Amino acid sequence: MRRGQHSETAEAMAAIRAGMCRYPVADRLVEDPFAERFVVGRYRFLAAISRFAPARCLLRWGIEVLNPGAISYIGLRHRTFDDALRKSLGSGVRRVVLLGAGFDSRALRFSSHGATFVEIDHPDTQAVKRAVLEKNGWFGTPRERIELRAADLEAVPLRRVLDEIQAGVDPVLIIWEGVAWYLTEASVRQTLADLAAWAPPGSELVFDTIDAAVVDGRRNDRAARAHRDYCRRRGEPIQWGLDRERAAPFLQEQGWALAQLTPATAAAERYFTKETRLGQPLPFMFFVFATRGAPLRGAQHRDL
Repeated sequence: MRRGQHSETAEAMAAIRAGMCRYPVADRLVEDPFAERFVVGRYRFLAAISRFAPARCLLRWGIEVLNPGAISYIGLRHRTFDDALRKSLGSGVRRVVLLGAGFDSRALRFSSHGATFVEIDHPDTQAVKRAVLEKNGWFGTPRERIELRAADLEAVPLRRVLDEIQAGVDPVLIIWEGVAWYLTEASVRQTLADLAAWAPPGSELVFDTIDAAVVDGRRNDRAARAHRDYCRRRGEPIQWGLDRERAAPFLQEQGWALAQLTPATAAAERYFTKETRLGQPLPFMFFVFATRGAPLRGAQHRDL
């Protein structure tokens, strides 16, 4: 991210969510009526032409050529995390932490549940988000309980940011979306440890990551090579992946107990129907669900 500018990735994700709202019902993994309001920069034109079906198809085809499976994966990830949030809110969770929130709109889409959403992200990205929220009257009202915490985590340790947020005693849900594999292993370990040290017992964490075999070259099929090359060209090379066979001990070392590990392909089996025309998602990505507290018995692990 360039200094003084908001995250292009955050805007791109908002543009993709906005486009998905216009897909046929069978392909519409995400319903986000707020997404387009956050497309304020270079992706505004693409979001606008996505209103038209031919342009939408062309855009999706172009992304699939560059990074096969990316569109499906982004939609499945957002839908999976939405459902995790819905489940947590239904069980009584009333505080949600979005780490690297970008232009996420869950605080708006789930405002009727009365939860407070604490969003942590870079000051430049949050400045744009705050402006959009204020312009549309979505910020500072009793209904939209949004707490923005601006922090450059490359300069300020996460634990210092968390220290300024009163943890309380009730469990929270932490969503860490689309970030982990761009960090070094040391940074991932520190982030997970800082979150575990702050989160009350019983808290839940959900994040996504990539198979370590893609990072170290053990997996070198076309999809793996295309994704590595795509990330490198964007200036955001993949630096870390999770060895799924060591997922449970890795998380336990940082203070978390593995609850479930779900490959993106398994999520596709759950959400895709016979009418779905989206291609298969990135086959080496998976979603990690963990809890803070004593290790769960019989943690669920579905192989890739």
